Amino acid sequence: MGTSKAPNPTLVAHQPPYLPHAGFVDKVAQADVWVVQDDVQFARADWQHRNRIRTAAGWRWLTIPVHAHGRPRIDEVTVADRLWARRHRRAVEQWYRRSPYRERLAPLWELAHELRGAPLWRITLEMTQLLLRQVGVTTPAVLESGLGLTEAETRTPTDRLIALCRRLGCATYLSGPGGRSYLDEPEWAASGLELRWQQFTPPRYGQLHPGFVSGLSVVDLLLCDADPARRLWPERPATAEAA
Repeated sequence: MGTSKAPNPTLVAHQPPYLPHAGFVDKVAQADVWVVQDDVQFARADWQHRNRIRTAAGWRWLTIPVHAHGRPRIDEVTVADRLWARRHRRAVEQWYRRSPYRERLAPLWELAHELRGAPLWRITLEMTQLLLRQVGVTTPAVLESGLGLTEAETRTPTDRLIALCRRLGCATYLSGPGGRSYLDEPEWAASGLELRWQQFTPPRYGQLHPGFVSGLSVVDLLLCDADPARRLWPERPATAEAA
């Protein structure tokens, strides 16, 4: 795992992202279980089918084209163009051709090719799990769609997350800072469960182009740093070079 864990079992819940950023990686690393929210509404202007990489001009999107008519759930979204995997690999190889760590992503691109026509949730989940393993994070994932949450349990975001903790025997829910805008802290206090807020400072590291651009996919860190896990969690002992 990426960091030490709380004494009580900790749960995080998050939609499956595409090529996640470092904050997501850190949050999952602190948990005992990650509930993959594949049954919530798909959001186009989010990280569920896109993320950012570094270029000489700053950054650019890598976006999986999808069919998402109306208001579909994430597990209903399909890929619109199977060539996305080849294009994304080509873009990364172009902009990171000076990286000495390019081989780290070979398994990722092989997986992307295998999954290029799969449902979006499966593409993003499996690629995210591979990237997590590359920095030593092996937190198990559970699909929310398989837990059979009732309408009453999903009435509000707080109700949903409390129900997930109880279903999976977790005493603590770890939320990112954005949760302060929609989670009901008094309700959490009344539930007997702990609501904990993620404390994370994104790492700075040497990128391949002048200046520093924050908030990129963890792919950038993997391609720029000799020991990405230690860069994410400097309190840990030095590790062998990432695979």
